[in-house]
This record gives sequence, C-alpha cells and structure tokens, in this order.
Amino acid sequence: YAMSGFGKALILTIDESGDGIAGMVLKGENGKLEVLEEIPRKYSLGRFYADAIGYLGFKIFDEYKVMGLAPYGNPAAYRDVFRAFYQLLPNGQFKTMNEYFNVLNNLEGIPRKKGEEFTQVHMDIAAALQEALENIVFHKLEYYLEKYRFENLCLAGGVAQNCTLNGKLLYSGKFENIFVQPASYDAGTALGAALYEYYTNSGGVEFSTARLKEVYWGRDIGGNGDIENILAKWKPLIDFKKSDDITADTAGILADGAVVGWVQGRSEFGPRALGNRSILADPRPAENKDIINAMVKKREAFRPFAPSILEEYVDEYYVAPPSMKQFPFMTFVLDVKQDKQEILGAVTHVDGTARIQSVSRQTNPRYWHLIDEFRKLTGIPVLLNTSFNNNVEPIVDSVEDAIVCYLTTKLNTLVVGDYLIHKLNADYTAYLDMIPRIPLHVELNSTRKSVSPDEVEENFEIRDNYIVASNAMMHGVIVFSDLSHGLVKSSVTKDMYRLLSKIDGQKTVGHALKEVGIVGEDAGKAIVDELIALWTLRLVRLNPGD
Repeated sequence: YAMSGFGKALILTIDESGDGIAGMVLKGENGKLEVLEEIPRKYSLGRFYADAIGYLGFKIFDEYKVMGLAPYGNPAAYRDVFRAFYQLLPNGQFKTMNEYFNVLNNLEGIPRKKGEEFTQVHMDIAAALQEALENIVFHKLEYYLEKYRFENLCLAGGVAQNCTLNGKLLYSGKFENIFVQPASYDAGTALGAALYEYYTNSGGVEFSTARLKEVYWGRDIGGNGDIENILAKWKPLIDFKKSDDITADTAGILADGAVVGWVQGRSEFGPRALGNRSILADPRPAENKDIINAMVKKREAFRPFAPSILEEYVDEYYVAPPSMKQFPFMTFVLDVKQDKQEILGAVTHVDGTARIQSVSRQTNPRYWHLIDEFRKLTGIPVLLNTSFNNNVEPIVDSVEDAIVCYLTTKLNTLVVGDYLIHKLNADYTAYLDMIPRIPLHVELNSTRKSVSPDEVEENFEIRDNYIVASNAMMHGVIVFSDLSHGLVKSSVTKDMYRLLSKIDGQKTVGHALKEVGIVGEDAGKAIVDELIALWTLRLVRLNPGD
C-alpha cells in the first residue's frame, strides 16, 4: 500500500502462513491501515495450492510452474471434484478442506511420480486448481468491494505472485487500478518492515502517495574500468571488446538470432529479471523457447517465457484496460492481441496470453534503447526476457556470476556494461591455472560396500548439504515428511574424489593434479571435463589464478 500511489485502497494479503495467520484484508486510507479481517491459517490459500500440487509431482515453491501448466488443461474436467475441496460462505468467508484431496488418488496417473511425463489429467487438474483459487479470491474481494466501493486494490503475499489471477482481476473491471508489490512474497517482508517503521515511528513523516517506478536496488556492476579489470582475469577463456554503441550492436546480434546474456547497472530486487540481469532473444520464432531451454534453462517445456515491450506499444500488442497501461514488474498476465499472437511465437503462451513487462525510457533507459534498436531493425518493439541463470542457481548478480553462467551454458554472447564478450575455443590446459574450491554448502561423500569376500565396491559423490522437507503422501494426505538430502548431486570418479579432497582454495588445478599423481594429457583432459561438469552444477567453483 505504501508504494502503490493510492490514497485509498482495499488491501488483500494471501500467503501460506505467517504470524499465525494466512492473510489479511485491510483498508488503507490517507496512510493509515485498518485491519478488516484475518484469514485463519487452517484456511490458508497458499497451503491449499501447495497441497494440491503435490499430487502433480511438484513440491513447495513450485507453485509458479503449475500456473504455467494450467492453460494446457480444461478446468471443467475436474471442476466438481475441486468444488468439494472448498466452500464459499456468506460475507466473503470461505473454508478449505484439504483433507478431501485424497479422492484424487482414485484418478489414473495420480499422484504423478517424479520423472513421469505430464498427461492431460495433470493439465486438467492444474486448470481446475487455478480456477478454484480464482473463485475463492474473487468471492472474498467482491464482498468487500460491495461493502466499501473501493476503486483501488493492493495485493501482497506469495499467492499474489500468481500473475494469472492478477490478470483475471484486472480484466474483471471490478477495480480501476491494481498494484502488486513486485517482491510481495517472503523477501518483501524486509521492505514492509522498513516502510512500517518509517511511516509509524519516524516522528510524523508525511505519507507519500508516489507510485513505485523501479526496483533496480541491488549490486552495481561498476564502471567500464571495473568491468574490464574483471574480464581481463578470465582472458584464457573469453575474448572481449568495448562497444561504442552497445544497444545498437546487441540489437543487431539479437536480430541475427543470437541468445544473449545481458548485464547492466544494479540488479533487480524481487523474483523477476527486469532487463538488468536477463537472457534476451528474438521473441518471434516459437522454436526459441526450445533453444533457450536446451542452451541454459533446462526447464519444463510447458513453462512460457516473458516479453519485455516498450511501454509506448503496449496497446498495439496486448489487451490492456483503459486505466492501466504500465506493467513494469511482470506481475500481470495479459491477453495478446489476436493478430500479434503468431508474430510473437516465443513469448505467447498456449492460451494466447503473456506475462508482460512494459519498459520505460525513464526508469531503464539503456534497456529501453536496446529494445528500440531491435524495433528499428525488425519492426518489433519486444524482446524475449528470462532471468539470467541456469537451472541450479539464483539469478546472476555480479560480473563474475555472469561470466561463470556464460561459460557453463551455450549462450551465444555475453554483454556486460559496454563490453561484448565471446568464448574462446580453449583446450583443457586453459583450466590448469584455475583455482578450484568447494562451496561451504557442498560436501564430498564416499561409501564402501562388500560385493564379495574378495571385492569391495567404492562409490564417490558430491552434493549440496541442504536438508529439504518436501511433499509426501501419508494416509491419503500430503504432509511435509520426505527429507531430501542434496537437491543437486553428482557421482564422481575416484580420481576426481582424490583431487577434490586435496584442494584448499589456494592450489591450481594443475598443482592438484600433480599432487595426487594424475599425469598425462588424456587423464588431465578427463579430469578437467569432469570438473567443468561439476562447475556447471555449481558443486565446485573455478576462479582465475592471480
């Protein structure tokens, strides 16, 4: 509410749980908040969604994936089944009855096992679940809208990251304006706490009605001198040159079909890459979705990629309500205009929608100019934008992060600041002066097992040491009892185990090879190839020597 720009608004928070509740309804007026209702934890919509997706083979924090799967399904197929899982009551109240989910066990292919292909049953269940969530939220909001006649709505909490729900609310016409704080999930509690302190305990600070414009609040990559100093350390593996017009040069590369890692300025706060830590591509060829997945993302094929569009062209390509034309944070799914769906094949979902980001010349001039240069070359004021990371890491932050992700994926080009960067065709010897390290969250393990009186089998593994409670079925109910040790792990050879056991963050790869007695070109190349594979999984780190 404090960053919405609204003087008066209805506020709904919906989450799994926090402070003993699962959400709140509030009235915001002139900088003051009044709690109208607390949603009890036993009727948590976050828990409702998380429990249901367990039957689809997903775990907690995979909710966003199900949002992408739902458009492939028909909600009518299991609408009646899901209606038994909740009740809509008078005065905007509702009940969820997750204990009845066990009826899904009677469906063929449910629960879906890890690694199984998604069937139409899974897609239809995802669609029915999404519809059920929307029905409950609309029911809650319609009651308070009827009672108070609000024109503006603020949404927060993890469930407010459901961009499809947000788009449906937008198109309903029930509110003139809707604001979703872009980090409205758990990370946003730090921001909320700071704002609360600022406005309530800072000696009468006047409440601001300014709208949040941008969230480029993270680490800055520094100036060209800083960037070049870092790039120079990686010279055995990369080549780079400074561009006199980086937006025009990068637009040309994109128009020629390249997939580019793009790193500029300060990183974004929140879960979305908004043009400063992004992977970019031409939004037109539908096959670009598969190309990017094969290159770097390695994610489910049904998940869509998002478009970044110059805000001046939003109405030309997307169906936007008259009162809202700016969508800077990828928090809404909009309908793509019929005549533009085929043109934007890589960023239009199966149901003709897209989770758009409108780009402002004022808030991100360099990204705006890049898209505009692409428009001049192609006639299309849109780029495919996905977060710059592989499937086992967060979004890159620093220049070093970007280089590592670039070197361990098949991205065509890396752009950092004003520099164009390309990989060199380096042989294994280029890695011998690198310094390997095992991150603090990673551990080595070895096991010995007797397979006969005269033979012992040895196995070696490297994995992260996280212990994660994931969804498991017990007595027909999903509970958090399945403890997974090592979400990312890999078997390693005995030679690699010996080498990793010796590294100390000081020795180079070449020094460690000699220390454990691994000699010869073939043996050295095999170890380096294995080391690069582990680096790709972020189970080891490789850094240039001094």
